[in-house]
Amino acid sequence: MKNILIVTPEIPYPAFKGNQNRIHQTIKLLESLNCKISLAILNSNQKERKSIDVKKDVLKAYKLSDVIVKRHPKFSKDNVFSALKKIDESLFGTDRICTQETCPYT
Repeated sequence: MKNILIVTPEIPYPAFKGNQNRIHQTIKLLESLNCKISLAILNSNQKERKSIDVKKDVLKAYKLSDVIVKRHPKFSKDNVFSALKKIDESLFGTDRICTQETCPYT
């Protein structure tokens, strides 16, 4: 029996997107090959779900030896845009014509 560790930024179950479905299918294939699977999830896209709830759902869906779920601390969807905007402003200033906010014809 092979030991496999899967590290993913996506919660594989339930699968709503292509990335989740790919991980879901990979886990199912490895299960069918009788692999011992450990799963580490860095939850970066479902902030409303608690880590313990994600772990329970994943353990119900798959035959896993271990599951670790952590919320991504730095790159939540709420602060990525503001961080990119700050970087953009610091590099190019606030009056760039190519931004939607500063272009008078949008």
